Amino acid sequence: MANPNKAQGTSYENRILTRLQEVYGPVERSAAGTKYRDFTGTRWPCEAKKRKVTNWRIPTWARDMRETHGRNWILFVGPKDLRKKSEPPELMIVPFETGLSLLEAYERDCRA
Repeated sequence: MANPNKAQGTSYENRILTRLQEVYGPVERSAAGTKYRDFTGTRWPCEAKKRKVTNWRIPTWARDMRETHGRNWILFVGPKDLRKKSEPPELMIVPFETGLSLLEAYERDCRA
C-alpha cells in the first residue's frame, strides 16, 4: 500500500475488526468505498477513524453517520499514535438514545 495514511487506517480497521468479531462472530470489512460503514455483520453500522487528534472531526462524522444511517450507529475514533500516553484514549461514540439503551441492557444483564 503506497499511501502510509491509508495503511494506518486499514491497520486500525483490522484492529477494530478483531474486537467486533469477539462480540458478533463473523464480521468482515466492507467493500472499499462503502459510505460510512467499515464493517458488515454488525447489528449497527460501524465506522472507524484513526487520525491525528488535531484532525478529529467528531461532530461532522457524527452528523454524516446520522444522515447516512439514521439513529443507531457506532463511530470508533483513535489517535494516530496509540503508544503515546499524551494522546487521548480511543473512543466509541454512539447517539445518546443508543447509549442509554446499551446502559439499560448492561444493567439488566448485571442483575440477572
